Amino acid sequence: MKAFLTSSLLACLYFAVPVQAGPIIAATSIAFDGTCALMDCTGHGKGTLTVVGTFTGTNTITLTTSDFVSFVYAGTNLLPAFTILNTNLVSASGTLGPSFPAAYTVAFSSALYSFSSSTSGTWSILRNGQVADQGSASSFSTAGSPVPEPASVALIGAGLLGLFMARKKLRP
Repeated sequence: MKAFLTSSLLACLYFAVPVQAGPIIAATSIAFDGTCALMDCTGHGKGTLTVVGTFTGTNTITLTTSDFVSFVYAGTNLLPAFTILNTNLVSASGTLGPSFPAAYTVAFSSALYSFSSSTSGTWSILRNGQVADQGSASSFSTAGSPVPEPASVALIGAGLLGLFMARKKLRP
């Protein structure tokens, strides 16, 4: 009986642990952090680029208009915060991944704003065709870890409850 309970517990744990066997397709938020250039904005230009793509940790994603969800820029002393949504996107291109943090060549624009960055780290934001913010160092980063789905957590709970009940039943 003890061997059965042990193997049942191990089976529950085996099937409940999230496994990334294949690619995960979801909206992924990627943080942008650009250091402002001398004679330009002060501090950092920060934003969040949200894309739909397949990240497995070993591949790159090509950014196109169909992959773009949004870009939210936090603003600096020279440029107020703004958002570009896929509904007002004019163009998007570039590649992201496979490793983060890193500098990548990415460009996208709306009718009012244009963003571009390069693998050398340079970046710029244009407003109405005029440079509004720019810098010489930038990086994109993402922090993602697999989150167990509710069914996995429920399966672990059911297995532990079953073990508790079996143990209680065995006691005189």
